Amino acid sequence: MGKAIYLDDLITDPSKKRHGYAGALLDWLENEGKLNNCDTLQLDSGHQRNDAHRLYLKKGWTITCHHFSKDLKNEVN
Repeated sequence: MGKAIYLDDLITDPSKKRHGYAGALLDWLENEGKLNNCDTLQLDSGHQRNDAHRLYLKKGWTITCHHFSKDLKNEVN
């Protein structure tokens, strides 16, 4: 994978949506990654965040995996 910048999701305050802040932040991160000789930007995002996913895809990101988890504390046997 090489050198990477990792984001554990990107969430905009609901009252500030549609102002371009998330897109501007992604553009800034991409530029910082290039300036710091990073090979990739990496981001995890909740499966239900369709608006965010549209933005990521529009910005040239690709979906490279699915992340699975299992809640063991609330599991009914």
